[in-house]
Amino acid sequence: MAVSTLNVQKCHGKNIEGWSMSITNLQAWLQEEGTVVLGISGTRKYVDSVTMKWLIAVLYFQAENPNAALSFYWEPLKKAVRVEGHVEKLSASESDEYFHSRPILSQIGAVVSEQSKPIVSRDVFIERRAMLLEQYGDGSEQLPRPKHWGGYLVVPEVIEFWQGQTDRLHDRIRFRRPKSGDEPDGVLLHQGDNGWVYERLSP
Repeated sequence: MAVSTLNVQKCHGKNIEGWSMSITNLQAWLQEEGTVVLGISGTRKYVDSVTMKWLIAVLYFQAENPNAALSFYWEPLKKAVRVEGHVEKLSASESDEYFHSRPILSQIGAVVSEQSKPIVSRDVFIERRAMLLEQYGDGSEQLPRPKHWGGYLVVPEVIEFWQGQTDRLHDRIRFRRPKSGDEPDGVLLHQGDNGWVYERLSP
């Protein structure tokens, strides 16, 4: 899954807007409210798409721009789904629950790797991993979730389904929350379930 955001950076006290950022990230699960994505805060993945989805000054990026887009692509099927929406931070208990559901080596990997930060060599985190594996590897003691690791919920406003065609006349169906003044006419704009509307887009 790819996550894209709009970065708002400050240079000499002035905002420089328009930098589009995209990362590849783990999509943990889907739920009625939206899509849950998880990762390490304070890393390039999240600080770049912050400085915006995950926390150095705890949601610094949400104050700047609390929106994100998710892209799912299945090349063999020539199918894709794009989700646009606003981002909400998961509770600590929800992040804890998912973190501790992962294999212990994955938990340790999240602790020892300060993602995207330069390191002297691979030995740096290999040594850290060995120390933590000795202490927590048998499962008798629970490895604390690092504060920089957490999850976010992307609450969808737009969901687009794409089906590729060999003649390039791809199918694109977009579901979205209705805007003020929208009136489904059954021709261009159609009424969907649960208050959503949908329309066919040109490829």
